[in-house]
Amino acid sequence: MQIVDVPAGTHHLDRATHVRVDHARLDGAAPLDAGQVLVVRDRDGGLRFAAVDRLEFSATETTYLVQLGHRTDAATVGRLAGTVVPLPRRVDREPSRLEVADVVAALRTLAAEPERLLAPGHR
Repeated sequence: MQIVDVPAGTHHLDRATHVRVDHARLDGAAPLDAGQVLVVRDRDGGLRFAAVDRLEFSATETTYLVQLGHRTDAATVGRLAGTVVPLPRRVDREPSRLEVADVVAALRTLAAEPERLLAPGHR
């Protein structure tokens, strides 16, 4: 799960539903996809789950509109670090057995530890 640093403080993000992130801020990382789940780290060190809502393009920059989710902690992020949940893809072909197996395996992993899906304070 990718961590994205944003230049806003925890107090500001607590009142926001979305934040804009320029691709240049990702330090050379691969582009993000709509629907991709990530972790946002604010300038105060606060962590929260987020998802890419949509992409905006200009002549020189790709900007991601990121929907902010619940706060989380470093331990939870650490446990999820190795978890990769495949993104749904719109394709003109049937998914392969391997793709379906990957999705099923990811769902089983999450189902085995449902507390990983809950924000701190809601467990």
